[in-house]
Amino acid sequence: MTPLQDGKPTIARHLTQAGYSTAVYGKMHFQRPAFVGQHGFDLPVTEDEIARLWKQEVQPVPVPSDIPTTPPWRPLRDPSRIWLNADKLPFARHARDMEGTFIASRAARFLDEHRSAHQPFALWVSFMEPHSPFRFPIEARTHFQPSDFTVPPLGPNDASQIPLVFRDLTAKDKRGIASASACSIPRRSFIYTH
Repeated sequence: MTPLQDGKPTIARHLTQAGYSTAVYGKMHFQRPAFVGQHGFDLPVTEDEIARLWKQEVQPVPVPSDIPTTPPWRPLRDPSRIWLNADKLPFARHARDMEGTFIASRAARFLDEHRSAHQPFALWVSFMEPHSPFRFPIEARTHFQPSDFTVPPLGPNDASQIPLVFRDLTAKDKRGIASASACSIPRRSFIYTH
């Protein structure tokens, strides 16, 4: 993926020019470490920084050893059914220790700090969990069973459009992936302005 060139027009840049304080927490596909002013954000806290802070600050409660959990994420090294979580295995964390919970907490702290500010602000929050490997907390492991999902049939021109890495996925794998994706919380990105 080609990173967006610095200096290109962005919503954050326009809001900054309009006098807003701007911040982003979470997944942004900037394809490089964040820096102040990146794409117009006064406070960019994206993938690398989130991962570093999460590992540094969150002391996870141990997960019972009898609960099978996702293996290390190794996309394109393991078969796609593994790194897309076709077995619908939870991540080895409780909900309170998930990366999304950490992101939401940081975003809430930003809102608290800017609640009474006279300067308008814009906050963008985007979560990692609803992206492969579709990580979800152990509490969500009974939500959404693979049998709840139907695999749509392929049309006559669809097969050639499926990347090679995904062509070996069975209907059972696809239902498991859909189920894991549905269990992945939080579910949405949002923009909040004030």
